[in-house]
Amino acid sequence: EKKELEETKTNFGIEPGTKDFTLNDFKKILANKKAKIKTILLNQKNIAGIGNIYADEILYKAKIRPTRIANSLTKKEIEKIFKTTNKIIKKAIKWRGTTFSTYIDGSGRKGNFSKFLKVYKKDSQNCPVCKNKIKRIKLNGRGTHFCSRCQK
Repeated sequence: EKKELEETKTNFGIEPGTKDFTLNDFKKILANKKAKIKTILLNQKNIAGIGNIYADEILYKAKIRPTRIANSLTKKEIEKIFKTTNKIIKKAIKWRGTTFSTYIDGSGRKGNFSKFLKVYKKDSQNCPVCKNKIKRIKLNGRGTHFCSRCQK
């Protein structure tokens, strides 16, 4: 019901790719936060819809290390993460998400975004940009993939 839907929505933050996801609001989410950037991106109360795969890919494309503390980011880095978030999420939606095993969408089709992954589940493989080995660490209990040379 409508009331239940509205109550549920209050548990989630702004959604990338929508008019509500503005750079100004994104800056407010990050303002004075002493948490790691990946942790903030994964928190659904901050931003809705960014899962582990997309957080790794967003931060790789933005050239930001997932362990960076949010309040250490420059304005330029914040803008880059914001723009990259919209691009990655829109592309993921276009390709119906990421399928590794048995997931299919409502039309019975697998997601094909996995064809575009640069770092997620690519640990020990070469970075597509610098050829350094992709690293995998645990961050808040989640597998986290990044290039230690490209991402600062």
